[in-house]
Amino acid sequence: MKQHLGSMALGRRGEPVAYWRKALIAVLDQDPPVQSQSYTVLGTTYNVRVLYIAVRQINDEEATKTISRIFIGDGITATSGTSALNNTWYYLYYNRTYGVGSEYESASTSVLNYAYYTPIEFSSFSYTASLETAVGTNQQLDVLIQYEVLTLE
Repeated sequence: MKQHLGSMALGRRGEPVAYWRKALIAVLDQDPPVQSQSYTVLGTTYNVRVLYIAVRQINDEEATKTISRIFIGDGITATSGTSALNNTWYYLYYNRTYGVGSEYESASTSVLNYAYYTPIEFSSFSYTASLETAVGTNQQLDVLIQYEVLTLE
């Protein structure tokens, strides 16, 4: 049972309560991107639980392009890429059972189903994205990251 005393939420024994506070979605809307230039989507953030990451690219030629991503979670750097169809969102999933790294990432065009998806928690986390193939006409690179921050109140 929580007691509310002013702006402080206290647990049963009067200690502060920790909870996950949903942050605003981190957004990259790069129009146009420069080929192979990394764009920071989320700078180093501490005590993070990543709920989802979604990426897409759009161009007038409707060509498939490679989106490269680098994330650093708890000091582990992982680089991965997705061959992305034009104007198609790819939702990224990480298998935390086996670790964090490019070999544990998969991309799916299926909309997130929270019954099968598990958020991943990090003490520190940052994320960048880039377009690795030639930039098309009216090229756009989009990334969304929904995350929560551990808050002590």
